[in-house]
Amino acid sequence: HTPRKMSVERGKRLITFFLALCPLLLFTYLLVERRRLYEDLNKPGISLGKPNVLHGGYSNVRSRVIGSLKTLPWKETSHTGSNARKKIIIDNGEVENLVGFSFASIPPGGKVEKHAHASKVEVFHVQMGHGMVHVWSHPDHVEDEPERQQLALSPGDTVVIYPREEHEFINPGDKPLSFLYFGIAVTQD
Repeated sequence: HTPRKMSVERGKRLITFFLALCPLLLFTYLLVERRRLYEDLNKPGISLGKPNVLHGGYSNVRSRVIGSLKTLPWKETSHTGSNARKKIIIDNGEVENLVGFSFASIPPGGKVEKHAHASKVEVFHVQMGHGMVHVWSHPDHVEDEPERQQLALSPGDTVVIYPREEHEFINPGDKPLSFLYFGIAVTQD
């Protein structure tokens, strides 16, 4: 193996490791955040047992049950030329550094047009259907990889899109392509 190939293989192993670790890190973060909120209940000046009329819990607890995807309304995506729809589970700004968490569906023959995000990483986890994602390297990328990667998507697959990488999703199938996805705010280097 040449040093270049070893470096690429090492990078692929690191990405695979990160993808396997990402759900665990998110789960751990949410547990820590939840514990911090409940620890605040024991501080002076915060009374226990004050019901919140909206959700029947404590008025000083930010944790909440979102509800079933079945009850959330469909919304159009903000991407030009897209015929995909989404259900917003957690909206942008509700959780620090989380740039939304949604369920999206692309109809048969549909697509989400090529676009990029300057300051967020997006993670997509396919729930149903089969499709493709095309990913182009960001402009400063200097490796001699192909300009565009074409990745086949199936249920259970997870894809990470990094800042400034242009990407588009295509559903050539006869059933909807549906996935959960979230964004993580990152600082520019």
